[in-house]
Amino acid sequence: MFYTIDILLNIFKPLAKQGLAMASRAKDNKVLLLGISGMDYRITRGLMAAGKLPSFKKLAELGSFIKLDSCTPAENNVSWISLATGLNAGKHGFFDAVARKAQTYTPELVSAKIKAAAEIDNKNIKEKLVWEILSKAGFSASAAHWPLSSLSWEIEPDSSQQESAELILQQTSETEKAQERAFWQEFHEFQKWDQGILAFRFDSLNLLQRTFWNDQIIGKENDKITVNKVVVEYYERKDFLLGQILEKIGSTAIIVASNHGITSFERTFHLNTWLAENGFMQLTTELPQAAGSPFFRSVDWDTTRAYALGFSSLYLNLDQREGKGVVKDKERLIKELMTKLESVVDTKTGERIIHKISRREELYSGRYLNDAPDLILSLKPGYQMSWQTAVGGLGLTIIEDNSRGLSGNHQVDPSFIPGVLFSNRKGEKLSASGLDVAPTILEILGVEIPPKMDGKSLLKS
Repeated sequence: MFYTIDILLNIFKPLAKQGLAMASRAKDNKVLLLGISGMDYRITRGLMAAGKLPSFKKLAELGSFIKLDSCTPAENNVSWISLATGLNAGKHGFFDAVARKAQTYTPELVSAKIKAAAEIDNKNIKEKLVWEILSKAGFSASAAHWPLSSLSWEIEPDSSQQESAELILQQTSETEKAQERAFWQEFHEFQKWDQGILAFRFDSLNLLQRTFWNDQIIGKENDKITVNKVVVEYYERKDFLLGQILEKIGSTAIIVASNHGITSFERTFHLNTWLAENGFMQLTTELPQAAGSPFFRSVDWDTTRAYALGFSSLYLNLDQREGKGVVKDKERLIKELMTKLESVVDTKTGERIIHKISRREELYSGRYLNDAPDLILSLKPGYQMSWQTAVGGLGLTIIEDNSRGLSGNHQVDPSFIPGVLFSNRKGEKLSASGLDVAPTILEILGVEIPPKMDGKSLLKS
């Protein structure tokens, strides 16, 4: 059973014009921050208009419902870190699901980097999270269920689509029950506090949407999206939870935020294969033999000029930086790559697949800038960087149909997949950035915002 939602509904335009830009007011003592991974602005707005999310509609009418833009890339782990710190990736040091060690070209999962950082200095990431700032300022703080020290990489299913879907549905149902029990335990303690923040994140929706996504975007000409009943039921479940919270929360400030939305996954792009076929990467074996092998096992580094890892990251094999770097004229190579990549066309559909290519300096700043990819690729809806590319592998062809079981995708340009921001505080802004959540919380509680935060408080007009 499916639901069709017209994303051009006019009924919620008045609500969309609300935000958190507020006139001066007395500070609050407590904030409840609820994170819902993957909650999509378009789906939420459509379900609200259809009368299926009465609690979210009530919260929007009490205060605000606006579009929340994700960071680039809209990778699950990275976007949550940016939201919780108010910092761009150049300041917290995490740029994609997979990073690399320049001297050895070894892929490294973001989750492994975070875990290693936690084991070394007992901190989740390299910069303070908003609740750590508040705790230092004397506020009570709980974020045990906002797990930035145990983030998981999005794995490739190894069974059939139907079997994976059934298993995922069972697992997410059990996870949600456990998380909701844990939430109420935390919430009851939170109600006893005089001042503080409770941050709690629900993760199942992102996986459900990626598994049970039915709407295809490539070649589509209308502005309607089709949503699977399983996905709708999850939104309704969270609406029921929100209704219970609103009955108990009183005047406490509440923010509900997501890190990104969702779109379809129809075709996959093997960037390393494109690099090999266009002379930027050299292989030690023929492509058919090299395809499928991860970790750059068939790459000749002595003659390779560029390589890809993760779901958006392209690196140059630079002299004096990479272990076997050969590129001396960085600017010339970047221009050549950008020119050729911008014209990549899917021969099956006739469409250009890359929406935007950014130099790292255009997106990031800070002490970890030199760790960032040299180029960041943002794809169009319907396309995703391949899992082979993510771990330093190649495919047989440059672009092929998605046959991996997951039909939803958020590894595209963030402009196509906005998340949501709800609050019981009124305002006038149409949209905000995920980076704005942390400084807004600090201002709500009357705590000075660190100058290095990139986000801006939404309490200021």
